[in-house]
Amino acid sequence: MSNMKSIERIKSKLEFLDEKREILIKLCREVTRRSRLIIMSIQGGKFVDDKALEELYNLVRQIEEYRDTYPEIYFTGCSLNALTEYVEAMCLYNFVKNNNIPDLTDLDVKSEVAYLLGLADLVGELRRYMLNKIMLNDFTNAKLALKTMETIYRELSNIITPEALAPGLRRKVDIMRIVLDNSFKDYLYAYKAFILERIFNEKIQKDGS
Repeated sequence: MSNMKSIERIKSKLEFLDEKREILIKLCREVTRRSRLIIMSIQGGKFVDDKALEELYNLVRQIEEYRDTYPEIYFTGCSLNALTEYVEAMCLYNFVKNNNIPDLTDLDVKSEVAYLLGLADLVGELRRYMLNKIMLNDFTNAKLALKTMETIYRELSNIITPEALAPGLRRKVDIMRIVLDNSFKDYLYAYKAFILERIFNEKIQKDGS
């Protein structure tokens, strides 16, 4: 009978954890959704208000509470994906607003792996930002984005760790190399074209005066 009682106790615990898991999944989905909306707003040149950032931060805090209270749920993968999206969004926000990339402690995220993965994903968004600035002939900010991409790649490429400890990081770094190479080519091509056009226009004005 004692064994049967143990099974009932375990069953009750698993049912309880499953309920908590469903709550966590909803939190992760909402953090992912809100993070992507922030990225879309930034890339679209729209204003991101403090309330949206605060609400996102509070959701992340709720996820992080699971790390200590229900680690068997927290480390199942859902949390890592959501926190990675959050890191990417907040790093892009801080780069555009303050020209810097926040540290792990600045974001108040406990998952070091989520921070690394978020930085790796950030490179793709920085490329989009750079291309948008190039279209506006804003080569100062485009160059800053390019240099930041290069710095992130250099730092992450120096990390040698098993796939089990940082799932997906090595693949993301390999993709970053390609993105960075293409971004350098796009920047140089656009900048040369800009300079040549300016020289041509100056010559036309000079000949016409």
